[in-house]
Amino acid sequence: MINEATIGPLVKTVIARGVDNVDVSMLPREVQDIIFTRASDELFRQGKKIEALAALERGHFNLPEHVLMPIAEYCMITNKYEVAAKIHERLGNPTMAAFLRANFTKR
Repeated sequence: MINEATIGPLVKTVIARGVDNVDVSMLPREVQDIIFTRASDELFRQGKKIEALAALERGHFNLPEHVLMPIAEYCMITNKYEVAAKIHERLGNPTMAAFLRANFTKR
């Protein structure tokens, strides 16, 4: 059974290995959401905004525009253009996403 004692170490594993490098597919969707939400919280505290956003996405949380737009701007400033393009797509701005991909991402 999944409880607080097992979720904590899983959150630490996600943070240590990276959001995309951990397979939690055998766990119930609700537990996965808890793990990635807590990992996102810790990653934000560590200043790892891109990784925190990835964790939130793995947790299937839809963030509002007023949260995502500053992250997209940060991504553009730090040359993370593909991430910025994905955010703009999610916000319903495919023109900006296409512009970023056409002008700033590697092909």
